[in-house]
Amino acid sequence: MPYDMNTMIYAIPHSQPPIHAMPTELLSEIFDLLSHLSPPPGPGIIPSQITISHVCARWRRVITSISSQWTQLAITHTRHPDVLASFLTWSNTRPISVTIILPVSGVELWPAPRISEFKKTFKHLRKHTSRMQALRIESTTPTLRIIQRLFLPTKPPTPLPTLSYLHLTQTDSSAPLTAFGPLTLNPHTLTVLRLSGVSLLAPAPSLAGLRMLHLTNGPGSLLDQTQLTHPTYPLIPPGPAMPRLTHLHLYRTPPIPTGPPGVFTPSFDPALLVSVTLAHIRTPLDDEQDALIRLFELTGSSPHLRELTLIDFEPRAWAEYTHWLELGLSLTVPRFASVRTLQLVGIHPGMVGVVLLLAFPGVVRFVVVSGVDAGTGGAGGVGVVGVVEAMAGVMGILRDVRICPWLREVVCDGVVYSRPMVYVPAPPGAAA
Repeated sequence: MPYDMNTMIYAIPHSQPPIHAMPTELLSEIFDLLSHLSPPPGPGIIPSQITISHVCARWRRVITSISSQWTQLAITHTRHPDVLASFLTWSNTRPISVTIILPVSGVELWPAPRISEFKKTFKHLRKHTSRMQALRIESTTPTLRIIQRLFLPTKPPTPLPTLSYLHLTQTDSSAPLTAFGPLTLNPHTLTVLRLSGVSLLAPAPSLAGLRMLHLTNGPGSLLDQTQLTHPTYPLIPPGPAMPRLTHLHLYRTPPIPTGPPGVFTPSFDPALLVSVTLAHIRTPLDDEQDALIRLFELTGSSPHLRELTLIDFEPRAWAEYTHWLELGLSLTVPRFASVRTLQLVGIHPGMVGVVLLLAFPGVVRFVVVSGVDAGTGGAGGVGVVGVVEAMAGVMGILRDVRICPWLREVVCDGVVYSRPMVYVPAPPGAAA
């Protein structure tokens, strides 16, 4: 008879697999480590704790007793709402993070059993809104409205007292802007807000603690103090509604006021910005010219700005931007003297000139992502060879040590270009 360790182990009376001899505390540590190594929740991804809970009875008892394992919940369908209820129970009273990704429409036309499951799912979630720390909802406009009605109704309002991260996405790019709210948010906890194709209805005081704001495909009304809901309406408070905002990222969202011309008042303090992203800036119409310049002024006037990312400018919009930079070169203190990291994405290196580089005298790291694939044209209709040649021209400009004297690293499409070492003291705050 061949030697078989498993056969010998199970032949011993009252024996158990060696793994079951492992202390529960050690198993818990292993499960915690595995959860940290797992990919983030999303469609088609089975969380590690669910896989573990189906291995054996002991592992199921251990994993379900660790409340921290059930605080990251991803809802990509609404089948089996009782399972979700179990997850919420196992999380005990810990703060939870909920991700809802349901890019579906026609929920009201579903068969009765599926509609019942849909309603039960959000009924279970609604019981735990008081301990939600992060909430992400991604869906179509009709489904977003149904989710709000079931999960975050406005009558009576559902408070979110511990929410620190809110991310709302409307997935149909061809649909009009979706209004979501009003929501009852806590300004002492909410620090990050991301909106894509969604207009958030929330009173201005609830945004007072925001530190990071991402806006995509929106009107920019959150950036206008006069467009927010204030308890003192029609009087507008003199101070900004978001006085702590330091990170502002705008994607196809110019701050064009919807009210009368000349009444735009920023809802944040531009002088406090540390990180700014301007993405997909299109050529302005004649009546939008002032709004574009206002956008540049608002995002380029902070003495604390450290990171600036510019993504996919149309040629005329880029020309406007470089012209605005050129006007700033005559200032005693350059507008972007504090910027340490400059990233250009979807902007061909051939569009980088002396004016741009002179505008960022303190830059330490310069990154260019042209977006050009082999055999295809990129910005300006040139291929990879054109990118390399253009980047060589940029490096030729940088041979003059008076231009970006503290520059240490230049990266183009993942290729690192070296610069002759220049022994110049690092700019103040370069390590920040």
